[in-house]
Amino acid sequence: MARFGLALVLTLALSVLLGQAGTTEAQGARTVIVSGLDAPRGLAFGPDGKLYVAEAGTGGDEESAWVPPFRTAKIGTSGRILRIDDGKPSVVASGIQSIALGPANETVGPQDLAFVGSTIYAVVGQANALPTGKQTFSLLVKVSVDGKVETLADLGKFERDNNPDGTVPDSNPFGIVPAPDGTLYVTDAGGNDLLKVTTSGEISTVKAWNDNPVPTAVAFDKSGRAHVVFLTGAPFPTGGSRMERVSGTSSEVALRGLTMAVDVKFGPDGLPYVLEHSSEFVLNPPPPKMTPNSGRVLRITPNGAEVVASGLNFPTKMVFGPDGALYVSNNANGAPPKSGEIVKLTLPATGTPVTLAPAPQGSPAPGAPSPVA
Repeated sequence: MARFGLALVLTLALSVLLGQAGTTEAQGARTVIVSGLDAPRGLAFGPDGKLYVAEAGTGGDEESAWVPPFRTAKIGTSGRILRIDDGKPSVVASGIQSIALGPANETVGPQDLAFVGSTIYAVVGQANALPTGKQTFSLLVKVSVDGKVETLADLGKFERDNNPDGTVPDSNPFGIVPAPDGTLYVTDAGGNDLLKVTTSGEISTVKAWNDNPVPTAVAFDKSGRAHVVFLTGAPFPTGGSRMERVSGTSSEVALRGLTMAVDVKFGPDGLPYVLEHSSEFVLNPPPPKMTPNSGRVLRITPNGAEVVASGLNFPTKMVFGPDGALYVSNNANGAPPKSGEIVKLTLPATGTPVTLAPAPQGSPAPGAPSPVA
């Protein structure tokens, strides 16, 4: 079994064991702006000021063998890109690869999206770069203003041909963001690497990690420095996740003690905000499971971390809007069809200070003393 971008999919799949969303608690006001979605993931505001959503979908009808623990997959084209206008979703692009894995139908598909001008770029997950009964791909696609979807880069092929982390070839891109130099930076949770892709489709490796940290998202600060957060591999120890600051082909640990981090964004205040998928992975009593309704948003300040939103149910991605509010994909994994939602959070000026969990033994050495230095 691959060492894991599949770790990411396994993490998300296990959420189905615990049931679905409940009432959330938060420090600031929150509003559900749209519901009825199928596995909502990445969010981005377009040049028109509207919110766009990557919807991973529900898989399809064609069955294929797959890697453990899923063993089977249902492959289809139910992935979509949506635009939200006054709480109403409309389809911008459809027919995008979607794969429902195993009996729980945990879905990978369009995972994240970003705008460069009026063009949408999206990463499409696969969670297995090895050939299966039906050849599928880990992709970066672009979507034109008329909704035409075109493959820009085959990330799965790049992983098979180059395998930057030197372990079992595996690919599951989960994050994408435009870089200051006009290229696109992609975190491949399966390949354990940070990739740079030009808008003409040329792929290169920025940084690869060989400790299976499962990179999930990348964001640039106001100085143009890339920051990457990591989910960690199974069994996803509390405090085992981290944030690194990348410079050239090297990196330093900027923050340790996170848990199952799935996204990072820099807010209007210039501070990094980290989204945690769940607070705990419980091995005993069986079956293994994550704690529902324990996702949270952390604001990272020079004085430490503070919770600015809590009680989220298996969230996956977030984005700051033009109004300064934070928008989060909620109920985004392990949920019944049509139960995904986008939540608008009005964050408090001051959060609840929190001491991050001690990093597990064997974690990377500390990097810069301040995460916002």
